[in-house]
This record gives sequence, structure tokens and C-alpha cells, in this order.
Amino acid sequence: MDDFEIVTMDEAPSPAPAPQPNGRTYEEVVNDTDPAKVFSINGICYYLKNLVNSNPVKKAMKDHGGCVTCYMRTKKFYGLIGEGTSGGIPIFLKNVRSKEDGWSPCTELGSFYNVRQKCIEVNKRRDNIGLFIVEENSFPPIIEGIDDKGNPYQHVTIFPDKVTSSENVRKYKQLLDENITIIQPRLEKLCEIAAYNSVKIIIRELHRLERPDHWRSVLDWVIGIQTKWMDFKTKGGTCIPFKNFKKENKIHLAVYALTTGRFEDDGINVVHKDYKQSSNIVDFITLGDIDQVLREMDSRSNPESYMISQLSRNMAKYKVSSKHRISLVWDGMFKDDLDIHLRWYGGRHPTSGIGINFIHEIYYGSKSYSYNNYETRLDFDANASKPEAEPAENITCAPFGYYEVWVDNYRRMTHNKDIPFTIIIHQEGKEDKIIERTWPPDRNRGSMMKIVEHSFTPVENPTLEMSTKAASRANVVSDEWNNFFGSPKSIVPNVEDIDIPVYVWNKKIVNQFTPSSTMEGGMPNLSFMNLVQETNQKKETSRKLFLSERESNKVPKVLSELLKYMSEGSHTLEVYPRSFSPGYVTEIKTNQDVMKSKYSLNHYKEKGHIPNKPTENGTTRFSSSWFKNGEMSDSVEVDCIVQFGKNWFIVIKDTCLPYNDPDFPLCGGFHPGKLKPTFHNKHNYQWTFCNTQILPTTNENEGTPLIGSFLVSNEIELILNNQKIKVIVN
Repeated sequence: MDDFEIVTMDEAPSPAPAPQPNGRTYEEVVNDTDPAKVFSINGICYYLKNLVNSNPVKKAMKDHGGCVTCYMRTKKFYGLIGEGTSGGIPIFLKNVRSKEDGWSPCTELGSFYNVRQKCIEVNKRRDNIGLFIVEENSFPPIIEGIDDKGNPYQHVTIFPDKVTSSENVRKYKQLLDENITIIQPRLEKLCEIAAYNSVKIIIRELHRLERPDHWRSVLDWVIGIQTKWMDFKTKGGTCIPFKNFKKENKIHLAVYALTTGRFEDDGINVVHKDYKQSSNIVDFITLGDIDQVLREMDSRSNPESYMISQLSRNMAKYKVSSKHRISLVWDGMFKDDLDIHLRWYGGRHPTSGIGINFIHEIYYGSKSYSYNNYETRLDFDANASKPEAEPAENITCAPFGYYEVWVDNYRRMTHNKDIPFTIIIHQEGKEDKIIERTWPPDRNRGSMMKIVEHSFTPVENPTLEMSTKAASRANVVSDEWNNFFGSPKSIVPNVEDIDIPVYVWNKKIVNQFTPSSTMEGGMPNLSFMNLVQETNQKKETSRKLFLSERESNKVPKVLSELLKYMSEGSHTLEVYPRSFSPGYVTEIKTNQDVMKSKYSLNHYKEKGHIPNKPTENGTTRFSSSWFKNGEMSDSVEVDCIVQFGKNWFIVIKDTCLPYNDPDFPLCGGFHPGKLKPTFHNKHNYQWTFCNTQILPTTNENEGTPLIGSFLVSNEIELILNNQKIKVIVN
């Protein structure tokens, strides 16, 4: 079963002795420490454990000498497979070299050779393969027990060539034991060529997401696994789909997957974060197209869109308002009674070792505690008596000391599923800290999960300062400023008032039924035929197409050709707002002409930052604050398209400026490069100062304001006449 080489007697490798004509003694065989090679991946040393019928091997060992200890060791180790040819070799008694090796001094019923042959025979079947991690003390010593005369008994054992370090055992053993089998269906979905190409498309477009960092780690993990999978090829160089892998190769790739990427260890349980999150990637790679994928990725990664809103509704419901709070929120589809626990400490962080005193634990069993005239209290509890549609819990906190945040699942209602939840830490004047975690299906009640340690810190209000030099210069040129600039104003002009061409089209009325359709059976008949058509379409597409397959079948379109097409007939044009960054156009009114061009283009790239010239997409996307009714639909109508030099701009219907949204601070459009050279040197400081001090105004009653999105991507997705199309912007 091993590779071999013909050698002379004096060249025989040590420590294994050269085979003798009559074989080696029992003691010589059991003391042969020639190691059995382990499989080794990322510091994990392991054997494959083949769960086949052990009876023939056990019987052969029993017949060999009747030793109970050797019999029990046979029962435990007969199915271990180590590294070798043809997918691995059985390692039990692998050092047996002749039919006479290990002939028992107690009986003449057999030798170790017979046991070894039975071991080889049963392990030809590989029906059920598991994992056996090799640790320092995985195998017993040769000597165990003594006879009546005090002589030690010697028994068969295994000598691995390497062992897993205690650190890697601590880090990975639980993770591997729990997930080595259940991860394989996930790998099957990810490890085929179409899935690999789909993941590459997503990574290529990752920059278009609002929160790309949320997905970057799991995508790196997936592409790393796929790259490793592609090493398993046929002799012709063709990649083998994971579902066609040999069972042992499935284990090898699963070990690699679980020992790479991110995992969390709270001291009790270990959770592989990328593996848990990768279920989303499996969903994404079978969606319709890349823009749909990106919208869904933004939706699933956006705790603000659902969890913060859900918390806000609960805060209003219970009439709670606090400057410092820590909250727990989860989806109402999970009826479990999750509970937040805060352990409140005074003094410094525990790692400092200075000034530490435990104050109190705040939870449903002890809802409030006062200390130094400050109170920390549980404001509301969720799912305690009955499940709620929008479960949330909130603790108002004292602003001093530090808190350990823990979560428990007091009453489990969801089985065999992950339960995602969100911790939101709020401090007035600062951005919310949002932590997403998952309660795994195998974690029990009372096994609380430590989430984070947090201290509230004072908020300092920054002051606007001007250098002495800048102040002196402003005094010198103030008369000129008053003469040419006066009191500047910034307005968002309406489409009807601008002096550059606008691309418009006749708007189609959608979902309108003609009288003839009504007379010929009406709506019921139409609905029935639609159902027939949908059923036929489902029949034609028996499997989900991968993203890469859909993308390859799409015909690219060009914006200029689209505009020409829309100039005839009636059409509807819509966009998915979650795929676009907001922006607006301003016109600055001054006493005299001081600007290079009439209009300022204001494009948002990052949340919380003022808009600037449109150059590239960032991470911002539309929110409900950009729409008049305070609600944002999945798709919104495009009113018209305007071209400002090299910049295309779509005007979106029923939009408004978000005056009170800190995510989108407004500016007047006083960009430094807008001034003519004669005014730039002397007035640039005061001009840019106006950018955040003079905010734009709109006059929506007299027309359609220029609010929408700049088309800064090379390729965008539009909805033309209810059909999704891809458009190249040129």
C-alpha cells in the first residue's frame, strides 16, 4: 500500500528493521515506531476516520491472542486513514511487512499479518468518512498493565509523524467537530465554475455597495475556497465539481474552509463568521443580475433600514428617550426570547487593573440600579410573555464606568437555524455603534454570549476657527466682496427654468386595461392566462441560473441609443434608488458674474460628508429622507435626463432635499474651483466658508427641482417599460 524501493540489507532504513525470513517478534512489531503520515492543513494534523464494519478486523485481533486491550484499540483505530497513495492508506498495523510478523507467543491462531489484511479489506469501502484530529495524547502508549510477575504488557498503537499544537486544538477542534459535515452542502453550491465566475462579478462591483466592508471578508473567504477547490482537477486539467469529489477530498476542502476566515470564540462556543455569512453569497449568485444582487446586498447589510427603525418604533411606543443607551434588536420571524444583560463596572477597563469595582448586572431579573445619583435601567423587555412582531430591548445607561454587553436566549423557539441579532450602542452627538451577531442553533440557554465592552466618552463640540492671516485678508477685500458677491444665495433650479437642453419623453400610463380586454373575458380571464404563462415559464427554467450565466446572456445598451429610442412613442423609465447615490444641482445668485459656469453639481460619495463634484460612486445611496412622502419605493420614476458637460444627471420624480438628515449634510455648491481666476485668490476662503453656511432652497410649487442622481458609473441598470435593462453610459 505504500511506495517502496528495493534496498540491500545494510541499506535498510532505520528504525524499521529489515524483514527476517521468519518475520519479526510480537515485541518487535509493537515497538516499531515508524510514524504514520497525517494529513496536515493550516496546522491541523488529522486522519480520516472511515466508519465501516469493524467486525472482521476485531475478530482477527481477537483470534490473534485474545488481548482485551489490543481488541479495544483495534475497535477504536481500525478505520483511520493517513496520507498515502490513492487517497490515503489504513494506518493501523501499517508496519506489518510479512505473514509471520507479530506471531503471538500466546497462541498459534494467527499473526498481525491477518489483522492487517482484514483492515485493508474493510477500508476499501469509503461510505462514511469523518475527521480524527491528532493531538498530543490521541494514542495510548505501548505499555499498559503488568502481569503477575510485574512484567509490563505491550500492545499495538499508532505513532503519528506530526500532531496538532495545543493552541490549534483550542482554536479549531470544536469548530471542526461541529461543522465538518454540515458545511459540505454549502461548499457544493459554491464550488463549481458558474458560481466561481459569479463571485468574481460581485467582487468586481463591490465598490458600488453602500457598505462594501460588510461583505469583503466573506467574499475573500469564498474566493479563497474556490481557488483551493480548483486545485482538484482531472488529469486533463478540468475542474471537478465538489458534488463529484471523493469523500476524502470533501473532508480536506472542508478542513481548509473552516481553518481560514473569521471566527468568534467567547470561551464557550466558537462560531465561524464567514461560514455563517456565506449563506447570503449562495443566495446572491443565483439572483437575476448584478444590480439586483447589489440592491439585495445593501438591504441585508443595512441595520439602519430595519433594526434601527424597529428600535425607534419601540422607543416611541414605550416613550423612552435617553442620551446613552444599549439596545438589542432581532427579526420578528424568530420567536425566541433573547435577553440583553449589562454588567456595569466603575473605574477603568478591567485590563488596566486600576480602579475596578463591579456595580451591578442589569437584566430582566434586576431591571434597574442607582449608583452615585445615576441610574441604569431596563426600559422594555421583548418576547417575555408572548412573541412580538418587532422584538427589541433597551437599557438606558449611566454615562460613566464601562459596560460588558451579554446576550442570552432565555427561551428557544427556533431550532436548527441561526438567529441573527443586532446590538445598537447610542450616544447623543456620536454615530451609533452597530454590532451584528448570531445565536447558533447548537447554543443552549444560559450559555450567554459576550458581545462587547463599551465606555461612553464625553462629546466635544468642535468650534470653527480662522487663522489670523485669513482674517486679515478678509478685512482687506471685504469691499470688493460686497460689490461683486453681495449676499449670495443658493437655489435648486427647476427643470423648467434651466437654459440647457433636457431629454424628455412621453410618459406611458402603466397597468391600464383596454375595453376590448375587459369585454373578452375581463380581468379574471387575464389573470388566469397570466398564471398559465408563469407556470410554463417555471417549467422551462427548472433550475436557478447563476449570476454569471445571466450576465453572459445580456445584451449591453448605450445611453445615447436609449434616449433616441425613447424619443418616439410613450415610455416609462424607472431606477432602483438603492443602487444610486443622491445628488442635486444648485445655481448661486451673486451681484455680478463671478463663476466659471452657471450651475454647481453636488454629488454624495460618503455618508456624513458634504457633497462635491461628481467623479465616482462612493458608499452612499438614497434613503427615505430624499422623498416627499418620507417613503422610498423599490423603484422610482425618472422624470427627465440632463447633460451637464460630461456629466449625465437623472431627475427623479417626487424627490426633495433632506434638510434634517445627518447622513446627508447639505451644501450650497460654493466649490473652490467654481470661481473665476480673478476672484479665486482673494475670495476663495470666504467662498468656501459659504458652502456650509448658505444652504440651498427649492421652489417645488413652480416646477420639478433638479434632484436625482449623477450617472458616474460606467454601467447602470434602468427599468424601461417594466423591463430591466443594462445601459452603458458614454
